[in-house]
Amino acid sequence: MESNTKDTLITVYVEKGSLHEYVTEPVPDDLENYHVVQMPETDLEALPWTHAFSPKTGRFQLSTTRVEQQERDKRNDKLSAVDAFFQKPLLVANTPEFVKDEILTYGQALLDVPQQTNFPFDHQWPEMPEILKEFSSEN
Repeated sequence: MESNTKDTLITVYVEKGSLHEYVTEPVPDDLENYHVVQMPETDLEALPWTHAFSPKTGRFQLSTTRVEQQERDKRNDKLSAVDAFFQKPLLVANTPEFVKDEILTYGQALLDVPQQTNFPFDHQWPEMPEILKEFSSEN
């Protein structure tokens, strides 16, 4: 991947033994405990959550584990609306069975998201039932 010629190269210090802990400044006093990497400044924005440093190659590489955890966290946030609905006994008692079935189907579809073929990079979220939108943190 070629970087834009306008990109400013910066020095990144990655703590040895850690794949995600790094600093750009100040220069660590114990430099022998760090890998030193030159990279375009614009690439730095994506590092904390999506990339891990590989001492073998001396470069940051896409970290499937970190992206997967982010997507699972999103899924869990969506599942919390299902939980919140079923924690309201009067609401549940007065909700038609077909609506409760729709909510349960939605919850199961959320649980199945990680099994989609291209998870975590390309997957489809199920559509949230209208009744759950008031319980969602997405609103």
